[in-house]
Amino acid sequence: WYFRKRCASKRHVDDIPLSPEAKERFVRCMMRLIDPGMYSKNGKFRMASSVCAGQLAYTCPAAVLPKVMTRFQEAIEHSTATHQLSAALSVMTSCLRPMLLAPMDAFQCGTVPPPADYLAAVLDATLPGIDANDSHKTLGVVRLYASVVSNFGVLADPGEDGACESFPFFWSEWIPAVFDRFF
Repeated sequence: WYFRKRCASKRHVDDIPLSPEAKERFVRCMMRLIDPGMYSKNGKFRMASSVCAGQLAYTCPAAVLPKVMTRFQEAIEHSTATHQLSAALSVMTSCLRPMLLAPMDAFQCGTVPPPADYLAAVLDATLPGIDANDSHKTLGVVRLYASVVSNFGVLADPGEDGACESFPFFWSEWIPAVFDRFF
């Protein structure tokens, strides 16, 4: 948080702003420390790593978001480790807003799809996460959905008034599917 605040500040102690290369080097170095913690069994370590990843994603999205997106996809595909899925949901929720605000060149590495396609797949893939027998996983999924919904002004299908052109998602099919999982 302090590094992000320092990068955003127009007043520096030495009046020399940090270069983009220095920011990227710092973020990559911190990601080496944060990455093991994001999927730790220790809850405090996992939460601190998740918040740090979200904050660093604002500073250098190209260094953070592809790694977070890849690790989330791995956690979704391997449903046997439920603690990893809960942790992945927490990290994805922390990085969701920076993902939506990041420039498209942050995703040009070729390992991850564009954010709109990825987010649509995430919304569909996490529907089974609403599980009455696993309250931690369900809470993580609900937090993710709340984060997604709060970042869009109108939940309109493509072609309708107020629809988000950069995220063509069929909300009219997804919302009933969510309610079916709850009721």
